[in-house]
Amino acid sequence: MKKTITLFSMLLLLVAAGSLSAQLLDRDDYIKIFEAKKAVTIAKLDTSHYASYIVPAARYASRNGVDIADSLMLELNQNLSGDMFWMFPHIGSYIMGKDVMSDTVKRAARNAWKTYAPSRGDTENHWAMYYSTLFLATEQWPNLPGSEWYNGKSSVENQEEAKEYLFFWAELTTTKGQGEFDSPDYLIEYMIATTYLAGFAQDPEMKQLGKMLADYFMADFAIEHLNGQYGGGHSRIYENNLMAPDRSVASELAAYYFNCGEPHSSYWIINVLNTGYIVPEIIYQIANDRSETYVERERKRVRHNIRFSKEKNPPVYKYSYVNKDYILGSLHGDLLQPIQQQTWEVCFDSGKPFPMIFGLHPYWSAKEIGTFFPGILKTCISGITSSKKSYNKPDKWTGGSYYERTFQNQNTLLVLYDIPV
Repeated sequence: MKKTITLFSMLLLLVAAGSLSAQLLDRDDYIKIFEAKKAVTIAKLDTSHYASYIVPAARYASRNGVDIADSLMLELNQNLSGDMFWMFPHIGSYIMGKDVMSDTVKRAARNAWKTYAPSRGDTENHWAMYYSTLFLATEQWPNLPGSEWYNGKSSVENQEEAKEYLFFWAELTTTKGQGEFDSPDYLIEYMIATTYLAGFAQDPEMKQLGKMLADYFMADFAIEHLNGQYGGGHSRIYENNLMAPDRSVASELAAYYFNCGEPHSSYWIINVLNTGYIVPEIIYQIANDRSETYVERERKRVRHNIRFSKEKNPPVYKYSYVNKDYILGSLHGDLLQPIQQQTWEVCFDSGKPFPMIFGLHPYWSAKEIGTFFPGILKTCISGITSSKKSYNKPDKWTGGSYYERTFQNQNTLLVLYDIPV
């Protein structure tokens, strides 16, 4: 009964928040509404029996049905898969529950990191999740020899490798910029990697690094945010979310951290919420204050060029014109990221679904894929189109082009195409 009354009170608070969202909240009200949304989300999951790591994570967090969480962890441990997408929810659930889970579950969790060998992947978000999660695992199980780890390296060796990479990545990100920059769909992967360090790391340096990077990514989102939408040009965006920006995972983050709209069904957010992370006041203000129009400029980097380039990470120049009604943003043109690039867009804060205007040259080639992927050129297109089925279609909605250049000043955008026959 107590839980029912508490949840009802939270729902009333969220209804009241709707009338406050048009004006900037003071910090106390902001935190109350954030915690209410978080509690409602956990309550939806900690009564579930669905076999996904987000359920035991929520149950361990609320201490509701620990025995059910234990049984789900054991069930999930029977068929390990997912590589780094297994690593982070597994260690997150373990850390949330290690003080209350049974010894049987603890042993099974430890054994998983000995017997299952997750791939490191091949993209920036993969490596961020892989190494942040591996670092946390070595803190949970320190001083073990290589025979107790899937890769034959000791706890110390794995921890040193993870720490070295994460500091290297942080320096690259804050100097040359991200390669997978400003992505409405991949922002959540970076927030998981960094907030896990901020919330769970025992090493003070790594905890601070995680907090600083999480703030960095949310500030990067905030400056091009408009009522739940991630404006401007994007390195990677999925077609289904391009036409429904309020359904992206970035929109889900905005619902909690910027108090814009209501959360939807992307329960991956529980991974971030369980870490205790909350944005600083200034980032919340940046995300919502549109009292003045401004121009925002950024420099990012091209994803690693493996072939066909004299430079490993050429610069990417971004330009966005931001006001209370719309954001017009662009990348400088050229092919900067394979498959899912969005070079320019204007998104409006008017009605639902949000209207938008964008355009592209629907280019595809073995050269594009060969620049960014190490596979054999003769077979690379078939490999890509097996998972990204629209890549070589003339009516696709995402993609960059070697033959496209953009020029933007304020709210005027000129896009030039010089396309050979």
